[in-house]
Amino acid sequence: MLAALCKRQFFSLDDLNEAILELVQKLNQRPFRKLAGSRAELYQSIDRPALQPLPLHPFMYAEWKKARVNLDYHIELGGHSYSTPYQLVGKEVDARSTRGTVEIFHQGKRVASHVRSGKAHVATTNGAHRPKSHREYLEWTPSAPIYQTSPFSPSLAYFGNALYVAFITNDEDSATGVPSNRIFLCSTTDGVSWSEAIFFNQHSKCAPSLAVWNGSLHIAFVANNPTDTLLVYHSSTPDDPTSWSATVATSQYSANAPSLAAYPSSGPNSKLYMAFVAKNGSEDIFVCSVASGGEWTLGPSTGQTCHF
Repeated sequence: MLAALCKRQFFSLDDLNEAILELVQKLNQRPFRKLAGSRAELYQSIDRPALQPLPLHPFMYAEWKKARVNLDYHIELGGHSYSTPYQLVGKEVDARSTRGTVEIFHQGKRVASHVRSGKAHVATTNGAHRPKSHREYLEWTPSAPIYQTSPFSPSLAYFGNALYVAFITNDEDSATGVPSNRIFLCSTTDGVSWSEAIFFNQHSKCAPSLAVWNGSLHIAFVANNPTDTLLVYHSSTPDDPTSWSATVATSQYSANAPSLAAYPSSGPNSKLYMAFVAKNGSEDIFVCSVASGGEWTLGPSTGQTCHF
């Protein structure tokens, strides 16, 4: 073929390829000298029937790498992290990477597939690979700040299609410089945006406690005075600061935050219970209760002590 073309001059590859094609066709049709037939005939009778369809997808170059799943259920590949099912933490896996994908195999079974990323120190995570506790944590929606500070823990309660939070402010009396310990309430109906905090004209030495009972929101707290009296107020319209009124006197005293709960939550036998640390130097935990229309009744000591 080279001999046939050596004296010809071409000015483009297309012209050269066309001339080569003509010579190849002539060569394939030329009969063999010692065998019957030609190259074209053997192709039609032997090669062509054995041909298979071309692959649906072109060949994709891939690289394989062994990796061990980290505690965060990711493996590192090329500076980027890819997630695997969390059950594989500490296990060895095989990673197959192509130009566009990363596949992760464990014991020959594919357990993860990701779009390949070139971003270093970043993670690609499939949410289904996370343990349940991690998924539930990420489902928490960010809440708008209440823009208040408090030296004690707040208290939450759901009442009348709204979520209420009670807390003590961290401000000071302008005249004396002593912490005012005013109790404030604010609420939300969507779990994100909070109402303006309202002061319901009471002060407490420590964290208040909220509970819903008998169709009203109740709040228990330690009076901000030398007696450390335990007080309980209630309101069916808690957003109105003038609607709060005191229940019957508890006749109990504590220097620590009380805790309120209704049990059962509703019904004729429902009572409001309050747990507190007695102010008697023993730090014994007591529980008192009140029924609808009744007086607070102090139960026996729980036999437990608490110094908070």
